[in-house]
Amino acid sequence: MRHAGSGSVGRGAGLIWEGRTPISTFLVDSSAVSLTLSPALCRAARGLLDWTQEDLAHAAGVSRSTVRDFEKGRHDLHRASEEQILAAFDAAGVALIPPDGGGPGVRLAGSRG
Repeated sequence: MRHAGSGSVGRGAGLIWEGRTPISTFLVDSSAVSLTLSPALCRAARGLLDWTQEDLAHAAGVSRSTVRDFEKGRHDLHRASEEQILAAFDAAGVALIPPDGGGPGVRLAGSRG
């Protein structure tokens, strides 16, 4: 997994890292937390929501090619794009799960309409 830098992220979902070890998930406003999103987690979160790449791009305000190329491993996301994608997943009720023995994952944080 790659590590994004910290910065003002607004409301978002992600993992809190201590060094190279993920220690917690969060769904909060924070300017001191590093967000992380892998291509596999992005695909899994989309699948959980039954979203196409176009659906995610629209919800996050990024281009479809940004989503497509990231998920195919062609390039990393810019910090702003990652924050927008994480915020879109958060708004849809998706939470990232830390890799605690069984590996990282995604889940619905609660029922949202």
